[in-house]
Amino acid sequence: MFDYFVSLGSACGTAASMSKYGFRSFSGPLDWLVTNDLSWVLHYIETDFVDFLQSENLVQYGIKQKNFIDQESGFIFLHDHENYKTEFNRLKQKYERRIKRFIQASHQKTCFLRCISSPEELDYIKTHAEYIQTVISRHNIENIIVFLAEKEFIESADLPFKTYSVPERVLKFNDFNIRRVLRSLFDN
Repeated sequence: MFDYFVSLGSACGTAASMSKYGFRSFSGPLDWLVTNDLSWVLHYIETDFVDFLQSENLVQYGIKQKNFIDQESGFIFLHDHENYKTEFNRLKQKYERRIKRFIQASHQKTCFLRCISSPEELDYIKTHAEYIQTVISRHNIENIIVFLAEKEFIESADLPFKTYSVPERVLKFNDFNIRRVLRSLFDN
């Protein structure tokens, strides 16, 4: 049905769950980030990530030196092994490889998956549906985006996209075993 399945976030649980069930085609640039702003995700896709990961926008996030945030987009990087200050070139090269694979996949029939991060994002999707579809199908008209959210959250939304519900407990991340929770988006 699709050549590729690619995560668009909003957190690492989307890619982790895709991996668990064999849906994840490769490691993409958004897989392990917290991307609460869908408009920035779409901006990067639309521009082929041309202004993604600019060193002047990065600052430390939290207490770990390897965790950082892009002040422009608000994207949070929590899973990189490289220090963004001392190993920026290596970090940038890793993301350039991921971006290249992402762009190549988007030229093929690709299913993008995104977990809705907030009521504000849901409102954004409703009011920008045409733009979202244009960006997703930019390189291939057969590309689609599938949104994941809590059942109660999306039942009343009437989105013009495929949507699937995920367990509420997964999105709240209040389980004692966070790794298991993050990999269980598709368990039901």
